[in-house]
Amino acid sequence: MKLKSTLSSALIGAGLFLSGSAVFAAPALPAGGIEVDLTFASNYVFRGDDVYSDYAKQKGKSYGGNSGTWSFQPSITFSTPVKGLTFNIWGAFAMAGRADADTDQRLQSEPGGDNLAPNGNIVGVYTALPVPTNAVELDAYVKGFPNFYKEKNGLGRKDEIDFTLDYSAETKKGNVSFGLINYVNPSTRGKDNFGAITEIYFKYALPFFTDLTFAVYSGIATDKYQYYNAGYKKEVKLSKAMKLTFGLGVGYMVVDELKGVKDVTASVKLGIGKFTLGFNLVNRPDLRFAEVWAGEDSASQAPLWMYGASTLSDGLVADPSRNNGLLNDYVNAQIGNALGVAYTPRQKLPRNLYYVTIGYTQEL
Repeated sequence: MKLKSTLSSALIGAGLFLSGSAVFAAPALPAGGIEVDLTFASNYVFRGDDVYSDYAKQKGKSYGGNSGTWSFQPSITFSTPVKGLTFNIWGAFAMAGRADADTDQRLQSEPGGDNLAPNGNIVGVYTALPVPTNAVELDAYVKGFPNFYKEKNGLGRKDEIDFTLDYSAETKKGNVSFGLINYVNPSTRGKDNFGAITEIYFKYALPFFTDLTFAVYSGIATDKYQYYNAGYKKEVKLSKAMKLTFGLGVGYMVVDELKGVKDVTASVKLGIGKFTLGFNLVNRPDLRFAEVWAGEDSASQAPLWMYGASTLSDGLVADPSRNNGLLNDYVNAQIGNALGVAYTPRQKLPRNLYYVTIGYTQEL
């Protein structure tokens, strides 16, 4: 009994010693953290694209350097116990023009359809529809009823929430970062724009010049594209509570058969404590990307602006200020009749965009 008791005590003691050694030998994990950022931007520009350009259509104005509506862009970043691993949730929500609007003022059988009144086709709509005999046919008949339908131009359709999983590390050969971004459109009305897009990315900065970063983003699944970016960022401390941050970035895009320098972005941001005030200027060297974003599909048309047509490389798109409304419809119809072709007044897209930001950051 004594031997058994002694052996048991020895085993228990050894177990406690090993357990204690394991506990004391385990490396301590860094504590996680949360950072919240609340930013308001006077426009939403993403890689040279004016995301809120539809606001010009709503207001019947030409496209300009700033869409005219503010965007609320909150962000929350979770620092995990694993050093260098973070998870971020970022959003963009238009603060005006969220609802769809009837911008063309046309009597139509459906949103975005042809104007029925000038051609006397109001009766023709009903002759083309079958006599309703059931609920499905009745629904089709009701939808074909001439009305002043609202177009699908509400900026609420372009709400966005992005989820980013990132791992960053500083090494002797440079700073590296890679991760995954999932762009999600939460609006049930916004699926015409995009439902969800996923991309992977990799960033690298030289060990002796970490202010300069090279990055590549690649769309996966059904969205195949590559976006390359070279960015420079420099922070200058003005005082203990104030700092200036300068940034310059060049983006190169490859998508389908279109490739070129998509955007050149310059920024300056003043930080005062937890508040920031920034100004951003975006130059678009290759306006073909902006034309595609504006919905141009005129690549096969003759480059004759006087006939309301253009190519995909001339920077011309339909001018909202001269294509919407009854008066514009009448004037354009008369010009088209004189030319013998459909006439669509066009404008030169702005090559430069600009916007300001106001932000507040708090660590929890």
